[in-house]
Amino acid sequence: MLDVYQSLKDVLAKNEPAVMVTIVETRGSVPRKAGARMLVKQDGSTVGTVGGGSVEHAIKARAMTIIREWWRSR
Repeated sequence: MLDVYQSLKDVLAKNEPAVMVTIVETRGSVPRKAGARMLVKQDGSTVGTVGGGSVEHAIKARAMTIIREWWRSR
């Protein structure tokens, strides 16, 4: 988890866009519980995980869309 926060600090210091993803609620059997975090950077790299698999892939794709839309609106 400290890697996520250190990476966030680095991204903010460089004024680069990124999206912090946080699991806020879970139900049933899941790989990661509430509080899990993943930072998605502008280059598509990630730090941390919110569970992997197809759900994490979809979340990363949405985060990249948010970053692109933010970049265009500047």
